[in-house]
Amino acid sequence: MAGYDSTKGLVSVQKANTTTWVKIPLDYMKVEEYKITPDQMLDLDSYRNEQGVLLRNCLDHKVTKIEFTTPPIYNTALNALLKIISDGYTNTKSHRLKIRYYDMYTDDYKEGTVYCPDIDFNINHVDEAKKIILYNPVRIAFIEY
Repeated sequence: MAGYDSTKGLVSVQKANTTTWVKIPLDYMKVEEYKITPDQMLDLDSYRNEQGVLLRNCLDHKVTKIEFTTPPIYNTALNALLKIISDGYTNTKSHRLKIRYYDMYTDDYKEGTVYCPDIDFNINHVDEAKKIILYNPVRIAFIEY
């Protein structure tokens, strides 16, 4: 167990076709809303029998899901965050990328191939004179394949 490493952060994105990792700065996260479900169990064709007993077929493969929201964020910071994510896309169409994340179960880092689901943006304020946009918190998720 290596423990948390501030140089790696909670989650980092691997730049596509490189060995370079880019940490997602904690400034872009409401840390108190950072949510990770490591090693989620997957079932295939599980069912309840006639007595109502659940018969599970748990697969060996497990997946991790990570979600966080940003604080209210200006367009320049949001663009920087989105660039970190999109620079990792190995498949732009499916938003496929590789991440490294801190796993609380093992107190160490793991890597996973994930996709980033569509992101919704909700504008809080536009300052046309300064050409800035303030967005309400934005939800980012990474879901492992």
